[in-house]
Amino acid sequence: MAHLLGVFCNNFERNFPFLQYDDLSRRLYNNSLSPILANSIAAISSRHSTNPEILTRGVSQVSDAYCNVAKRLLAATSVTPYTEVLHAVVILFWTEYKAGRTSSELFVNFNHHQMATKMAFNLGLGSESTMSASSERERSMLRATWTSVAQMQQMTTTCMYRCLRRPQSFANREI
Repeated sequence: MAHLLGVFCNNFERNFPFLQYDDLSRRLYNNSLSPILANSIAAISSRHSTNPEILTRGVSQVSDAYCNVAKRLLAATSVTPYTEVLHAVVILFWTEYKAGRTSSELFVNFNHHQMATKMAFNLGLGSESTMSASSERERSMLRATWTSVAQMQQMTTTCMYRCLRRPQSFANREI
């Protein structure tokens, strides 16, 4: 997991500014990194890994395996929203998107988007009082999380629009 965490930070830190390498590595070594976040990070990172074992098994297969575990953990998660679970949902959304699952898995991504939006509101990320009650580092993390949820909304809307506007293929047309 340490290897995949390094791959994540090298390749995706700018995409997920709400997660910092020092914090993630500290939680990994203290065994306090949640399984859902760890599997989400592993799912997106394994596609960029140069680890021989991952390459032998196939990056897509490894990524899909981690993604499926994260989804099962997400389904089993209590309804109480936690920032770490919200971060995992955001990463899962982007993992699906980056894997090219924009039309066939459209509703899975839409569900991730709905879940993330609901969690963000339940956590009070849209509330100014929540933002002012935290330390500067935490405020920055919460703002970045809120921005990521907004980007998910934009991507989902664009994806749905494109999929719904896509003309039928010649083979599917009625004669």
